Amino acid sequence: MTEKNELTAGKRIGAMLLDHIVMTFVIMIIAMPAIISKFDNTFGDEPIAPKGAIDWSLILMCFGMALYFNKDMIQGKSIAKRALKQEVVDIKTGKVASALKCFIRNLTIAIWPIEVIVVLISPARRIGDFIAGTRVELMTDERNSKPKVDFKNVAISLFLGFIILFAGSLLLKDKLSFGNSAFDSPAYVPSSYNKDLSLQLENQLNKTQDKYLMHSDIKVYDQITNDSLKYVDASFDLKEDYIDDSSFENIKAEIFKSMYEIIPKDKFILKGKFIYDGEKTKKSTVRTYDWRKIK
Repeated sequence: MTEKNELTAGKRIGAMLLDHIVMTFVIMIIAMPAIISKFDNTFGDEPIAPKGAIDWSLILMCFGMALYFNKDMIQGKSIAKRALKQEVVDIKTGKVASALKCFIRNLTIAIWPIEVIVVLISPARRIGDFIAGTRVELMTDERNSKPKVDFKNVAISLFLGFIILFAGSLLLKDKLSFGNSAFDSPAYVPSSYNKDLSLQLENQLNKTQDKYLMHSDIKVYDQITNDSLKYVDASFDLKEDYIDDSSFENIKAEIFKSMYEIIPKDKFILKGKFIYDGEKTKKSTVRTYDWRKIK
């Protein structure tokens, strides 16, 4: 084989960079609708999702990342490898590697800086290849570079990638929230929405807190699963940008106090979204209240 056709570190790193650009773009296309929806709801008046609600942005992101880890699943070639005439080969058989082996070799993408260093030393085999029993070679006429696609194998690889990423995301989320006093939205019963009480609270705030608030949107739910309290989901549109002001906690307490005149504080739990929508600045923050968690 001439030097021109050798698999060099430059060709491998070029394929890795091109793959990263392409797969990042693919992930963004997949996850963008849910991300935009979540961002839009930050300044909207939709009720906060109850605990246990499906997080579509997380699901779509995990699916996109599963595609990243399975980028070589079709005939051992990612988009970049096809463009640069490279493929993943089973080290034992010399044939194009299966989707499962390609998935295993790509798990080490998580330590990509180290993998780049390894490729500089060993272009054909990075750490993932040593684990999966594969290597990267240039496509040749001698080898069947277009084997029949095993769709069952591909589906299993995608499923494994999604499950591993989704479970890992949930575990990481739980670890990060461990010991955090942040309040989780309860599993309220949507059909228990109390329109009259919701309007009564809105009128109370419009009357007593017009100094701070432009508008309030209150939704009261009379029933929470396995709980005797009501759930109040509130959205407060602020007149000024009080969110970063030192007086904000006092303003919040004053607003909540007005609500206690309608519902005693030991009868409900609250999640209030404070929003400032100025011409140049948009901010929001969430403040919660559960009297049983306050010592």
